[in-house]
Amino acid sequence: MTKKATINQNLDKKRKAAEQMLARMKHSSVPLHKAIVDVLTQLPLSQSDGAINVTNVKVAWHYKQIVDDLAESSRRWAISKHYIYDMCLPRIVDVNNPEYSPVYQRYAGDLPGDQFGELEQEIFLKTDSKNTTGKLVKRRERLTGDSRLQNISNFGSAWNSTGELVKRDQEGKPVLDGYAGVQAKHIEKIVHDELRHTHRDRHIQAFMIAHTRDREEVGWTSEPRLKESHIHAVIALSAQKSRYQMMKLMGYNFDDITETFSWIKGHSSSAKNMSQRAEAFLSTLSGAIKNYTVPVDYGASLRYLVHQSKAAVHDPRKATYSSTEVISWLPDDEGRTYDSIADVYDNEAVADNSKSQVLYHLEHSAYCRAHHILEKYVGDHLGEKALTVSQVVAFRRLGKKEPRKFIFTKKSKQLILNTLILWIRSKKIEFSDSQMLIHAAFDDNDADALLSDKDFVDRLTRILQTEEQAIMSDPAAVRSMTTYCVFAAQGGIGKTRLANTMALLMDKYRKPFQVVTRNRQITFDPFQNYESETSVIMDELSPASFGWSQLKDLLDPYKIPYIGSRFHNKSPWNLKHTFITNVFEHGISDYVTGVLRYAEGVSSLGYLRKDDGDWNLVTGDIEAGKHYVSQLSQILRRLPFVITLAPTANGAGTSIKVSIINFKPSGLHVDHYDYVHTKDSVHVFRTVINDDLSEAAMEKIAKKVIAMISKLKSQTKLAFQQHPGQLLDEIEGFIPDHCNFLVQYNGNHDPVLETVSTALVHTMFGNNEIAAPSQNLITILGRTKLFLWPGTDKDKAHVEPSLNQLDALLKGYEVPIEKVGFDEIKTVRLTPEAMKLVNAGQTAAIWKELNKASTSNATSISSQYFAIQTNENIAAFKVEQ
Repeated sequence: MTKKATINQNLDKKRKAAEQMLARMKHSSVPLHKAIVDVLTQLPLSQSDGAINVTNVKVAWHYKQIVDDLAESSRRWAISKHYIYDMCLPRIVDVNNPEYSPVYQRYAGDLPGDQFGELEQEIFLKTDSKNTTGKLVKRRERLTGDSRLQNISNFGSAWNSTGELVKRDQEGKPVLDGYAGVQAKHIEKIVHDELRHTHRDRHIQAFMIAHTRDREEVGWTSEPRLKESHIHAVIALSAQKSRYQMMKLMGYNFDDITETFSWIKGHSSSAKNMSQRAEAFLSTLSGAIKNYTVPVDYGASLRYLVHQSKAAVHDPRKATYSSTEVISWLPDDEGRTYDSIADVYDNEAVADNSKSQVLYHLEHSAYCRAHHILEKYVGDHLGEKALTVSQVVAFRRLGKKEPRKFIFTKKSKQLILNTLILWIRSKKIEFSDSQMLIHAAFDDNDADALLSDKDFVDRLTRILQTEEQAIMSDPAAVRSMTTYCVFAAQGGIGKTRLANTMALLMDKYRKPFQVVTRNRQITFDPFQNYESETSVIMDELSPASFGWSQLKDLLDPYKIPYIGSRFHNKSPWNLKHTFITNVFEHGISDYVTGVLRYAEGVSSLGYLRKDDGDWNLVTGDIEAGKHYVSQLSQILRRLPFVITLAPTANGAGTSIKVSIINFKPSGLHVDHYDYVHTKDSVHVFRTVINDDLSEAAMEKIAKKVIAMISKLKSQTKLAFQQHPGQLLDEIEGFIPDHCNFLVQYNGNHDPVLETVSTALVHTMFGNNEIAAPSQNLITILGRTKLFLWPGTDKDKAHVEPSLNQLDALLKGYEVPIEKVGFDEIKTVRLTPEAMKLVNAGQTAAIWKELNKASTSNATSISSQYFAIQTNENIAAFKVEQ
């Protein structure tokens, strides 16, 4: 068949298809289609001699393509809208011009604001049909404003004249007004209407960005210039919508095309003229349709918004946009962001889909799902979690396989090994991250094969051991470790679970090392299985678990210690966080005094003597006191933070207090040792920490405690800067815990050791020789529990049931002292004068008065420091024995 015959055959097929299409479209109820069909049916597709009318067939075929395009439906759409061409109409006044429309005359108005200089740009205007001749004209000469849009003054005030974003809202997003605001309202309405479908089974997502900084090449100036400003949107719907529906929803005016075709039908001078006019406006409609596409790759369309799709990354004309410039509507994805959904990252990993492959693997791998790798260990940003996605992407690229084999090449294995060591040495990952990184980067079969490769694992182990030994042998090497004591006066309150969760959060979900409690029937070898973990939980640790020298080495914040082990000495060299948990009636006081009395090796330190087979403190002796204080200061500086848990009065919550040592370990003279807290470092959680508490709720509690620690640390640093040489309990805002470390100072400030009862009195009253009565207010309030009437607002009641009532009194709350009649409770509180003394750390007079008073004479207590009143919000109180 000749080429001409083939062409004629194809034209005949198009003619028949166009005739069938026009016959169907005659029944359309859509005004647009009715108007177009009314014109096209006036254009015969065949001539009187039976020959095909090529021009009219092409026009009809063009319309058939438009019909198909407008009917195409999808749940996902990528949309582009151009400011100048949406806001303007062509400036065509010659009615004989085939591109003329009466709409242009009727709605001609002032040109819109030329925010980016687009109207002043020169464009090439053809002067013949073959595009061989033409002239340069300014864009404004070819356009007129649309009077229906005169209320839109500019593209948007968020951008300056060079397209830079200069005006953001409170969320850091572009302020939406002008043309950009109108487009955002279209999208908001689409989302709002979609949300009305209560039985939808697909998530709704919508994203929009303004491209105001793209550039284009201009041949006649040899210089690039700003491309016309435009809006890009990507929308995912719950149900399919046609392109025609989406164009209407986004504000495309089909009425102008409809009216123009109706005018063409009655004002064309000939069939040829009618055909030319129809083709001109079908082309206009086709141009608009091209701005509404069904994305082949939804992810790529999203990345294109910030020009991180594969094509955009390598196109120098495409400006780079920040993800903060993207407006998002995510009603079904609360907590997610454009960045996470679009898979956006600032390098070319996105362009070649490496990140998509990694994320797919992390979401679908059996190993990764079982061990929560994506949720716990891999994040988008450096420092957020143990690994970043970019690290995993880079690591995955190292895994090259041998041809026709299923194993990594020798070169690939060497690269993997080298990269692991390099990242460990440069502290990009921890020693313990190797296995996790391999499983995060490679498919399960590949990761399993690599980790079961004896040669690879042996080489990795040897190199890690060598690197570990080099660090420990380096005389300049130090560790930076903080110890946290998590104590309570009773068991089962959640100490260990809190410590474990805090360790996970502090170390980016790396599993902490667990020290097994000493068992007299087996050798105590706490760090035998230590493998470079960054946290350790020493659960139920007793004062005698470690020898004195060993404990000092182990808890030293900077020293890298060696711990004796059965096979060879171990060193917990990489620890950053150590948690000690146990039950002590008086918390840190009991643990520290227990260590100084019962730890192996303390008997030779000069402050103990052996009486009847038991080691007791040498009381009243200054030299013994000095020896004791020197050791006390050493252990306290190694235990900077104490976290104390206690149940609330009603048993339905948990009170957690974070305390810090009151001195700065710097060699300055300290005349008493204590721990302090602030009002911000005490929090009452309305839940009990037990096995029924969800992981999410536990993490919320742990995050709050970590925040309390961080704030207390900052407050302490500032206090020491502003008050050098002072103790924290001498500085306003810090509340002493009144710890009893069994040491007191005489009139010459020499330390002497006391018995427990004597030391307790001296801790409270200074050097006043006052014996505490067995039923004084100090003792009573320390054991008092109070209960409020149901529904009482405790803030308005001026009481605090969750606190020890002695602490509550010192914080300015009312505390109960006497029940009168059926429901009348008398209370006592500190006067403003007394509160000034408390805040100044001058409380000796207050303690003296409390020590004198008892339940029998409480109401006669000094009015200078105490105010007696009645509190009707207290339902009852009891003094525990």
